[in-house]
Amino acid sequence: MLATQLAALTGADLSGVADADDLVAGVDAALNLGLGRVDEERAAALTAVAGAFDGTPAADLLADAAGKLAAGSIGDEHLAAL
Repeated sequence: MLATQLAALTGADLSGVADADDLVAGVDAALNLGLGRVDEERAAALTAVAGAFDGTPAADLLADAAGKLAAGSIGDEHLAAL
């Protein structure tokens, strides 16, 4: 919906905005429910965010942090990365 509204306002093709909005919504949902016990849906959302950084210097750190969080063994450094 946000992508449609932005496209209407700007008159531009904003491909990728909907995907970015979905990523943010997934992380927001995970944060709303808390990170103490992450279910599969929230873990998938955090993994998707990490995947969005593939090819960047932060990719490995974010992938590791998402995996640790899903496993329930997150440390301060992983939380800070996310």
